[in-house]
Amino acid sequence: PRAITEAGGLPWMREGDAAVECTGLAVARPPVNEPEFCVLFDGGERVQHLVLARTDDYFLCSTGLLPSHIGIVKATPDRVWSEGARKRLRGRIQGRGLEELVMKHQQAYATTLAVAHLMVAEERGGIEGEVLERLLTNPLQWDLTTKTHLLLLWRVKASHGRWRSHVRVVSLSSLLRELQVMRGALVAIFAINCIV
Repeated sequence: PRAITEAGGLPWMREGDAAVECTGLAVARPPVNEPEFCVLFDGGERVQHLVLARTDDYFLCSTGLLPSHIGIVKATPDRVWSEGARKRLRGRIQGRGLEELVMKHQQAYATTLAVAHLMVAEERGGIEGEVLERLLTNPLQWDLTTKTHLLLLWRVKASHGRWRSHVRVVSLSSLLRELQVMRGALVAIFAINCIV
């Protein structure tokens, strides 16, 4: 994180001339609760979803294990289907098999849960406290492969002087690639400055 901060952040972190600070790199902790599922109306069909996070007004859910916020949807209670409310619907529930997917890919499930909880925290005003407890920030606890999904946390100083927190899921291999490119660009800039 320090190297990323010193370089002014990775290209996709930057927002104009605003200051960027990389605040951490983490792996999601394994979940302690059993996965929760619901069936939502989606395009006139009933589709099974994995419930990832709940608030008083809505919950975040997904039809799969995704290493980013893309594909995570906000659902209100009126979109949830229950057998007692609508018994005469025809057709099968789409998207069955999420239980097996979750059991087979526990780390991807943990990462998807962490992303959803970070999204809720960001909407409430800050990524801190109990949300960060869902993450393992000590690299000595990690069992990594190049395909491991890491959570990269950073903040950007907005024009009004307040910091806004962000999170992005990156694979270890893509992060290493980006750092290598960034390092190459910094070496080139250093070399040009030495010549001039």
